[in-house]
Amino acid sequence: MNDARTPRRPWRTGPLALVATACIIPDKDIAVEGVFTNPGAVRIVERIPVGEDADLACAERSDKATVCPQVPTAASLPSGWIPTPLCVCPDGASDGSAFGEVRVYAEDPDVDDDGGPKDDLFGALLLDFDPFQHEPFERVAYRNLLQPDRPAERVVSSEYQNVFGRTDPQLRFFRIVGPAGIVDLCNDNEGNKIEPGIHSLKLVVTDRPWFTPVLRDEDGNPVIDPDTNEPVLLPQQVGHPDLAAGATYDTVSWVFSCGEGEECACTSTEP
Repeated sequence: MNDARTPRRPWRTGPLALVATACIIPDKDIAVEGVFTNPGAVRIVERIPVGEDADLACAERSDKATVCPQVPTAASLPSGWIPTPLCVCPDGASDGSAFGEVRVYAEDPDVDDDGGPKDDLFGALLLDFDPFQHEPFERVAYRNLLQPDRPAERVVSSEYQNVFGRTDPQLRFFRIVGPAGIVDLCNDNEGNKIEPGIHSLKLVVTDRPWFTPVLRDEDGNPVIDPDTNEPVLLPQQVGHPDLAAGATYDTVSWVFSCGEGEECACTSTEP
C-alpha cells in the first residue's frame, strides 16, 4: 500500500535513465550468414592414471578393450613441470639432458562424407607468453621443433579408438622434435639460446588455419585489390585461432628451468 505522505520520486533523466531504457530498443534486420560447419571442437588429450579396477570395468564393458581406452604412451610428455634438469650450454655444445621426440595428441570428431577427418589441426609453440603483455604471434618459438603450418598426423592404430559411447574421435598427434632428433629447449630455439631461469612453453592447437587479418583503411573498411576484387590480406598471425572462421582451439602448457654453470651436462657438438 502506498503511503500518501511519501512523496513520489521523479523519473531520472540523467545517464542512469539512458542506460536503464536502452535495453528495450529491439535489434532489427539481423541476418546470420552461412551455416555452422564446425560442430566438433578440437581437444588435447593426455593419459591419466587408471587403476586395475577401472581397467577390469572397461574390459567388462566392451569386448574390444582389455583396458580403459587411453592415448598412446609413445614419446608423451605430461603437461606441467618438466623435472629434467636442462642447461644453457657454451657455444659449440648441446645439453646432454635434452630429451627426444615429444608427441602431443589431439582429437577432433568432425568427419567428411567418407568418414575421415574433416579438419586439419595446426599447432604452434609459444615461449613465455603473457596474455596481458603479448599477442600470441609475438611469442611463437621453436619453429624448428614444430612447424605451425604443418597439419597434425593421423594416429592410424590406437587403443583410444575403442572409446565408449561415441564414434571414432579421429585422434591426431603433433610431432615435436628437432632435425637432430632431440628437443633442446635451452639451446635451440631456431638456433638461438634462451636466458637462464624459469620459462613457460604453451602449445596452441586449432582446427582452422591461423587468423589472417584484412587490411583496412582509415575508416575501418576493407581495402579491396582492384585486380582480384578481393580484400587485401595482411600476414598470417600464427598462434591466433581464427574464431571468425569458426575455429575452435585448445592449449597445453609446460614449465621448465634452464640452468648454467659447472653442474650442467653439456656435450660438445664440434668435431
